[in-house]
Amino acid sequence: MLGRQPPASPAPDADERRMWKELEDIERNVQRELLFAFETIVTGNIPYYEQGNKAYDSPDIKREREELYGHEKCLEAARRFWTLLEKDRGGSRITKQEYVNAHQLMNKALRDDFDQDRSLELALHDFERDCKGRGKAAVMSEAEYVEGLLELADLWTLEIGWREYAAFLSKLFLRITEVNEEGNREFKHIDDVKPLTTDEVDFKPPRDEKLLDEPSHDQHHDNDPNPNPNPSPNNP
Repeated sequence: MLGRQPPASPAPDADERRMWKELEDIERNVQRELLFAFETIVTGNIPYYEQGNKAYDSPDIKREREELYGHEKCLEAARRFWTLLEKDRGGSRITKQEYVNAHQLMNKALRDDFDQDRSLELALHDFERDCKGRGKAAVMSEAEYVEGLLELADLWTLEIGWREYAAFLSKLFLRITEVNEEGNREFKHIDDVKPLTTDEVDFKPPRDEKLLDEPSHDQHHDNDPNPNPNPSPNNP
């Protein structure tokens, strides 16, 4: 009847409350699986991206790290990002703007101090570096983009190994993408991307006293506006 108040929704019963609780637990478990390795440890007050380990700068270790750039599983994980990027007319390269858009999503997923202006500065800086010094390049090839992502994985993982690199890139991919109504995966809107915290997913991280508090030369470049080389989050 016109003007009549609709009946109030009944309070959820015990079964419904239990169902919602189970769904919340499932969501937390999924998010817990998406924590990056560096998010699962406690290293004091110094953010991970300001730390480093000088042992990783030795020639043998550097060579071991670089060899992983050609590992099939690492390349496969990195190429997932490329498949979602909008290509130029030729279909084989991406524009600087497309690079910047994805770069900022990664930056926001990796760092809890995300700043739009600073992120843009880092993205433009990284684009020039990833283009391997091709001057004022306006586009980037797949090979250049993939190598940049592998450098990113190298900088944001705690261990050296193809499983660690591939896992990091896979988690990053899932954290900045989503499945749309048509069932296709696409990049999220930047407002929907954020770093995860252990409190959100009920994870109690152990302390790691082994990580050094002083940055290594490789992980954080002196006089470099972007401490870590590549896709951002301080490159990230």
